[in-house]
Amino acid sequence: MWYAGYIQYFDKKDTKFIRVTKGFGTSLTEFTYDMFLGGESYDFFVESKKDVEARREKMKANFMAIYAMMMADPSTKEYEKVLHKRTAYMYNGFSKEEAEAFCMPTPDELNAREYVKYINENMPQKARVESMSEDHYTYLYVYESARDTEVKPIYIENRKKAIILQREQ
Repeated sequence: MWYAGYIQYFDKKDTKFIRVTKGFGTSLTEFTYDMFLGGESYDFFVESKKDVEARREKMKANFMAIYAMMMADPSTKEYEKVLHKRTAYMYNGFSKEEAEAFCMPTPDELNAREYVKYINENMPQKARVESMSEDHYTYLYVYESARDTEVKPIYIENRKKAIILQREQ
C-alpha cells in the first residue's frame, strides 16, 4: 500500500528524504525517483516506533544493570570505560556529540582518528607504532571505523604486535 502511494505521489523531479536510524542516531538519506524506483534494489524494513522504543528501553535497562559492574571491574581498560560512559549518556537521551563532549576523546583516540585518515588514503608509510606506551587497544577500536583498504591489515597487525610486546615487558 505504501509502495503504491509512493509511485502515485513521487514525481520524477521530486526528492524525498528518508530518516535512517542507526544505533544511537539518525541520518537523513536523500532519494530521487530513479533511485527509489530504478534498477538498484534497497532493503527496507518498516517497524513501528513503539516497537523500536520498547527494544531500546530494554537495551538501556540491560546495559544500565551491568554499567556499575563494568566500571568497577579492574580489568576494564580506560578506553572501554570512556565508551561505556558515552553509551550511558546516549541511552539517557544525549546525542553522540554531547556524550563525546562530556567524555572528551583521549589523546590516543584523537591520534588514532588521524591514522584512520591515513588508512583511508592507503598510506602504508604511516603504519608504524610511535610509542609502546600508547593504548594500542584504543587504536584497534578506532581503526574499525576505517575503510577496508590494502593497508588496514598492516596497521592492525602492528598494533597487535605492540600489545604482545607490551605484555612481554
